[in-house]
Amino acid sequence: FKCSQFNVIAQVSAKKWVIYNTATKSIVLVDPEVIDALKRNAFDEIGEGDISRLVQAGVIVDSDLDEAARMEYSIGQTKYGRMRALTIFMCLTSECNLRCTYCFQDYRTRAVALDQKALQSLLRFVDREVEERALRQLNVVFFGGEPLMNPEMVIAAAEELSNRKTEDLSVDISLITNGTLLNGVMSRMLAEHVAFVQVTLDGPKRIHDARRPYKNGAGTYEVIMKNLVEAVELFSHIGVHCVLDSETVAFVPELLEDLEERGLKRENVTISFSPTHPTQRSLAICPAPEADLDR
Repeated sequence: FKCSQFNVIAQVSAKKWVIYNTATKSIVLVDPEVIDALKRNAFDEIGEGDISRLVQAGVIVDSDLDEAARMEYSIGQTKYGRMRALTIFMCLTSECNLRCTYCFQDYRTRAVALDQKALQSLLRFVDREVEERALRQLNVVFFGGEPLMNPEMVIAAAEELSNRKTEDLSVDISLITNGTLLNGVMSRMLAEHVAFVQVTLDGPKRIHDARRPYKNGAGTYEVIMKNLVEAVELFSHIGVHCVLDSETVAFVPELLEDLEERGLKRENVTISFSPTHPTQRSLAICPAPEADLDR
């Protein structure tokens, strides 16, 4: 074995470290002894269970694997491969109803939204690609801004794209949303067409509300949780995504407990993580937890 060159390691408490692999997007919580063994490449000192987890997450890889070459090949396939599949990321609007503390978007500029003319142009492109490339798989991801701030076009696009399904062409539609507008009515209108919905929760209520508030500063956690409880009954797959930094990663167990208590620990609910870099503001609003992660 050897350690992956794509590992990012951070200490979250006196007894726990987290390893995030940027290639596989996996996150693993380990003891200090494991970190010490990894730093010394002493893989024989790591228990069988931990080794299995680390291999599965891509934290450790075969010693003869050229990770850089594999990544270069993967990127090349994405950029230049003429596979019989097409993936489209469709921005429904650049407008958003939240003001997340780490968001890159500049809301001083005028919002741009998808309209019927742009949708029809996109559909013509899809039809041409399907015919010329004999596509078998079409994947479409709705995102924003907050895509549900353009509800009429979300529904219209979902219906139009779904209608292109045939015996030879599979169409999978995903929605990336902050979850605040995914109420019962919207979920029921989209569930027939959308297979996967991703909603972001950055931690338990106090952490999430500090990082992902409404424009007026009010919290969004309870609204999102209420919507998730309804949505999980309608969509085939719900993804809960956590954006973490070194100051918030230790709150993940508390979030998981709350999800379970609300009945959201289910087979059709998965959880993923991605890192962000802490700012002075995030450090101020997300103090390090006193609770021990061992609980």
